[in-house]
Amino acid sequence: MANVIGTTNAPDTAGVLGKSAKSAGVKGIAEAPGQPGTAGVNPAGPGVYGESDMANGVMGKSREGCGVFAESVKSTGAYARSYEGFGLHGESTKNSGVVGVSRAWFGVYGESKDEEPIEFWKPFAELDKELHRVGHLLEDVAATGAEAFDPNTTAAYRLFPLPSHPTPQQEMTLHPPKRKRGIGIGVVGKSGTGRGVLGQSDSNTAVEGNSKSGIGVYGSSDSFEGMHAVTNSLRTAAITAYNDNPFGTGAAIYAKKAGNMGVAGFFEGGVFVTGDVHVRGNITADRDICCMGADFAEDFNIADPAQAEPGTVMVLGEGDHLETSHAAYDTRVAGVISGAGNYRPGIILDKQSSDQSRKPVALVGKVYCKADARYGPITKGDLLTTSDTPGHAMKAADPMRAFGAVIGKALQGLGNGQGLIPVLVSLR
Repeated sequence: MANVIGTTNAPDTAGVLGKSAKSAGVKGIAEAPGQPGTAGVNPAGPGVYGESDMANGVMGKSREGCGVFAESVKSTGAYARSYEGFGLHGESTKNSGVVGVSRAWFGVYGESKDEEPIEFWKPFAELDKELHRVGHLLEDVAATGAEAFDPNTTAAYRLFPLPSHPTPQQEMTLHPPKRKRGIGIGVVGKSGTGRGVLGQSDSNTAVEGNSKSGIGVYGSSDSFEGMHAVTNSLRTAAITAYNDNPFGTGAAIYAKKAGNMGVAGFFEGGVFVTGDVHVRGNITADRDICCMGADFAEDFNIADPAQAEPGTVMVLGEGDHLETSHAAYDTRVAGVISGAGNYRPGIILDKQSSDQSRKPVALVGKVYCKADARYGPITKGDLLTTSDTPGHAMKAADPMRAFGAVIGKALQGLGNGQGLIPVLVSLR
């Protein structure tokens, strides 16, 4: 049996009242291990209620255990709300200020709702004071509540209907005014010299951000990196970005640098790209530019695209078009259509969109070329020129006629018939 028992059925009257001008109003001490110093039990309201105008409503202190411990089987273990300050503030000189642990759900969950109705508990004894403060009198406890008022000149609350017989812990619903104050922050992490927010996981996502119409994760810094990513993995990247919309035009990674100093992206190490690279500015290389292709080509409008397949010898045609060669020792020779055999162009100039049929023509370098040895066997090193066979080269047997009509030099021989041979293009 308890040493002190306080019981009352009168409204607005405490069962036990403790009051002190210089120390605790009520102090409970328990010497039995595992038992609380003070216990508050209420089947339908708060077990313990603390209120203060100037200091902490409830304060818990411990040298070795939890300062305040909250546990719930089906609901929130600890719930904190504030209208102008922190809903929950945790501070520690040597360890975590706030720790959230969950075996099957969120360890810590933060949500911000600027314009949602808020419910909280308030002693009925404070109701008259609150109503007078906002300039509305409540003549009867069964009244329908206070009317609307100007939130810019009075308190930012609206009182709603009260029951006929309110209890000392009467629940009230308060609605903050719809001021369109902007977006609230679900979770804020701040630190002077350490981490503002730390997420750790052994086998899953440490920190995840999701947004329907805003930024999923936002990082900023005044004097250091806005976001920093490090991995020790042998295969995966430190930062991975995907744009999963197959019809979207946005980039998976976008970087922009303000001003003319510095660069938007810096890579210390190699860069590997599997797709096309489009550059609107200049390209400057301090060392070599290496291309896997074999020739230096340029796009031309083609007069007879059906016949001008890779390896075909081309000559100047009407206007700005090239056409398939069809005469021996033609000084109009322009080059060979690039891409035959296992050679591909290394550089293509004048690549542009056009309603004309355009193809790359090798002007310098190695290219596979159609050749016809019926005019004479071709050996390695022979100079080649146009032939009467459309699109085919032949050995330049007549030096006088070959001047200005040479395609290049054969890199492989062709004893008879027709075929593709590698040629070092060098127009002369």
